[in-house]
Formats: sequence, structure tokens, C-alpha cells
Amino acid sequence: MHIGITDHQLIGQAPSEENLEDLALVRAKEMQKEFQKTNLPDGFRLDEDGVWYKQTVKSEKKNEEGSSQEIWICGPLEVTAYVRDHSNENWARLLEFRDLDNNLHQWIMAMSMMARDGADYREELLNRGLPIAIGSKPKAILSEYIQYSQPVVRARCVLQTGWNGNCFVFPNETIGILQKERLLYQGPMNSRVDYSTRGSLEDWQQMSRLCCGNSRLVFAISAAFASPVLYLLGEENGGFHFRGPSSTGKTTALKVAVSVWGGVDYLQRWRATSNGLEAICAMNNDSLLCLDEIEQMHPTEIGEVAYMLANGAGKIRGEKQGGARKRSSWRLLFLSTGEISLADHIQQGGKKVRAGHEVRILDIPADTGKYGIFEELHGFENAAVFSEHLCQRSRENYGVAARCFLQKLIINQPEILQEIKEIREKIQARILPISASGQIIRACNRFSLVAAAGEIATMYGITGWEIGEADRAATKCFNQWLSTRGAYGLHEEKAALEQVQKFFEQRGDSAFSPWASDAMETKTINRAGSKKLTETGEIEFFVFPQTFKTEICMGLDPSFVSKVCIEHGWIMPGSDGKATRAERMWQNSKKTTRCYRFTPKVLGGEGL
Repeated sequence: MHIGITDHQLIGQAPSEENLEDLALVRAKEMQKEFQKTNLPDGFRLDEDGVWYKQTVKSEKKNEEGSSQEIWICGPLEVTAYVRDHSNENWARLLEFRDLDNNLHQWIMAMSMMARDGADYREELLNRGLPIAIGSKPKAILSEYIQYSQPVVRARCVLQTGWNGNCFVFPNETIGILQKERLLYQGPMNSRVDYSTRGSLEDWQQMSRLCCGNSRLVFAISAAFASPVLYLLGEENGGFHFRGPSSTGKTTALKVAVSVWGGVDYLQRWRATSNGLEAICAMNNDSLLCLDEIEQMHPTEIGEVAYMLANGAGKIRGEKQGGARKRSSWRLLFLSTGEISLADHIQQGGKKVRAGHEVRILDIPADTGKYGIFEELHGFENAAVFSEHLCQRSRENYGVAARCFLQKLIINQPEILQEIKEIREKIQARILPISASGQIIRACNRFSLVAAAGEIATMYGITGWEIGEADRAATKCFNQWLSTRGAYGLHEEKAALEQVQKFFEQRGDSAFSPWASDAMETKTINRAGSKKLTETGEIEFFVFPQTFKTEICMGLDPSFVSKVCIEHGWIMPGSDGKATRAERMWQNSKKTTRCYRFTPKVLGGEGL
């Protein structure tokens, strides 16, 4: 629950770009002065040596007044603010002190930690470097000092990073326009999400310019700028997965994207439990989440986790006392890498791939056909050298670009949101196929959002790119995704056709008796129907209704499958419009049977 005071805390009306930093400095100094107005409880004194308490010592002689003496309680410790959340609950105190190396610590101590003997809060203070007197009496007096100190300042605590009104809250700073009270982060600090900063924007741009001409790198950086826009536009969560062989540069793409928001520990791995990923997602709220190596997540879990990430909410869990705990939630875009696709990984676990999986995490081939993930090496000897240079630069300069972008976004929010809307409309009108299904449109919306965010960051001097770079990169990635997907229709249609075709490919020879034979004499194990040669030498299949429903359509809706097959000319419907028709299943049969009549197109895979 560490909290830092920075120069980015502002109050009043929306400032202009020119006086943004000046207002921040003024407000920070005002707040620091307010902290010095804390009223100490009676009997306490605070100086450079620590907190002192004056107590009366009884005289050993009768009728003689006792003397007073001061005892040392702890090192210099200030209670600088009352803290509570927006519901006026979760009350806490903001404590300030310096450790033995003179490093300033500011910690929001929940008052609930004093409910018992106070060992929890004393352990935390000792861990952060505050010396505390030994003995039960000084410990009890320390609790009294913290509880009864009366700071003038009041602040609101925020339990999650990301947008809070017109402010963006980081674990150690708040960027935005504050009105009356400070916003302080009071969430968990034990997750490894590195929101630190290093270097300048100009230094970071030296790396970002080298990404130009490389569609996957530019797209990854653009996605980093798109994530904080989701909340402002009311857009849904979602992700992109760079798929390709090892050593093609996939992790490099994540590292350059990570450098927008923080340091090396900002990059996460798929090797985690679903509970652990919930905590990471909550810490990455409204920022970019990067997950490397999808193969490290167990295949039986990956489908459920993919839904969880994109849906923006964790599991509902019960309290020991009954009832339900408040579940974690988040808004974000995420980037993923792996040697196989999400669909392939799900299937390895014996699970079925749903349309929701492929729409929530859009699969982009990492290999561009030139130098792995790279298309332009900018004069470097080879892809390996270029990759190492980008990684080194991302380790030296990071975290500044996101903060600059957020400042621009806060100051110029109405104009930027309108510009994003206009850019997206132009991109979608250009790249969206006319015959696109709702799933394609949904994916195009996300690609266009990434493109627009990258273009806005370029327009406001953040990326160092030329106008149009982010647009070109997103367009190329979208076309690659569309090409890999292989169809403009619904995922469910494609999946149904693939399952039907697979059945006939695997069992077309063994499960169907020849139409021109005696059905009773022909030995066919697990017979599914009959097959007939047409005049052109092609094969038609007559399938029993029960076989169609239980085997061909296993796990699917038979009505939907038959409808799709009819639309693609795979099933010849009856004169009454129904999917089944009355046919003689064998040449020598005198009666007709209702069955599904599959045309030769089923083996050709037309429509896939």
C-alpha cells in the first residue's frame, strides 16, 4: 500500500498544456505545507530523533508528587492525512517517515490493522525501515499516537489503478485534475507490475522510430496507447496474439510495447494460475497487459482464462462469514505470444474452440516473410542484432510515453475522442469487407481502435512517427488476421462445415454401403448410410437422421448445421424445404426413407 506524492497532482479547471507542470508543482507544494499542520495528541512530541511521549513517574515516597520523563516511541513518524474511499469506508491514515538510508516512505495504513494488538501494522513499519521501541508499553503508546493524531488533510483512497474521474491513478502517482482532495492508491503492491519510469520521451523515441516499417512492432506500441481509451469510449476488452515459430522476435514486440508503460517487470508470462492472472489484470486496469508464451498455460485452462481476460471480471468467491466477496474487474487490451494459436492450444486440452475464443483473442501471424517479425532492419546486420538493440533500448527508457499520452488525453479529451471516432470510421470504410459477418466487424472495430490510438499519439508528438504509420501497420495486421481466418462468415459456420467435412473424410469409405448393393448382405460396421456414384463419377451420401444428429453434429446444433450445409450446397433439401428428403437408401429397396442427401461438394470443401 505504498503511495508517492508527485508533481502530477492537479486541482481546479482543466489547465492548458503550457501551465500543466506549473500547476502541478504549485499544488504539490501546497499539499506538502498542509501535511505540516497535523495536531499531535497530548503528551506527544515529534522531532528529528523520533516520536516522544511524556509520562509521569510515581515517587517512591508518600505524599510526594511524581516526576515527568519522556520516553522514545519510534523514529520520526508523521500522520499526514485521513484517508477513506468514495463510500466513506475503508478508513486509513497516511503515514510518512524516512528509513536509515534517508529514503522517504509514505504508506496508507488501514485502521483495521489496529483492531487487535497492532502487530500487523508494526511489522509493516519495521519492514519499511522505521525503528520502534521494544516493550509492550511503547507499542501501545504508538497505537495511541497514530489513532489520535489529527491531520488537517483528508484524502480519498483508490483500490485500483486506472481511471478515476478525470484522473489516472498509478501505484505511486496520480495524473490528472483533482478537485478538493488527493487520490491515493491503496491497492496491493505485491504483484510484479513495474510502472516505473526512466529516461526522457526523446530518448524513448529513438527506439520507437526504429519500429517504423515493422507492422507488428508499430501495432504493438499502438495497442499500448489504445488501452486507456477503452474506458473513455465505452469499448470492450480484447486481445491480440502474435503466433509463430521460436526466435522470430515475438517477445521483442512485447518488450517495445511494455516500454510505453513501465520497466522490464511490466512484462508478464502466461505461466500463472487463473487467480494470479486476476490480480495482474486488476493491477493493469486501463493499461496494456502483455503475456508471453501461451504454451506455459495448461491447455485445459486456457479457454476459460481467455474468456476471463476479455470479459474483464474474475470469479465470484465467498466470504468465510457467508456472502460473496467483491470480485476483481478490469478494462484493458492485452498482447500475447506463442508458437501455436489459441485455438490449437485449446484443442490440445481436448476442449472445443468457440467463436468467443477467436473473437476475444485475435490471432496475428508473427512471421512477416522477411526477417521473422521484422520487415525493416534499418541498417542493422541481421534480425538478431536489431532485436537485441530494441530490447536494450526498451530497458533503458520506459514509462514516460504513457504518462505524456495521458496528459494530452486529459487536457484535450473531447477533441481526441472525436478525432479517434473519425479516424476509425475512415479506416473501417476502407478495410472492412462488404460481406463481413458480425464477428469480422467486431474484430475490425478493435483493429481500427489500435490504429486510431497510434495515430493520435503520433499527432500529439508522442511516438516520433509520421502520420499514417500506425494506420498502415494495423491494416496489414488486420488483413493477415483475415487471411488466416479463411472466411468472411461466422466462426460457427466455418467450424460446422469443417466438422462435417472431417466426418466424411474419415468415415466416407468405411461407414457407407454402396447404393447399388444389397444392404442386408453388405457388411458395414457402424453404418451411417449409403453412398452413390453420380453420372460424372462423383459421390453422393445418404445419411441416416440419427447418425447426422449424434455423430456428424456432435456438440453442435443439428438445425444450424443443416441450415449451413444447405446454404453452401452440401445438402440437397427436399421439395418441402426440409433438410431431410425421402430417398431410396439402396437401389434394390422398394421403400423410401427420410435421410440427409449430401452432394459431392462435401468432399471438395466448397465454402471453407
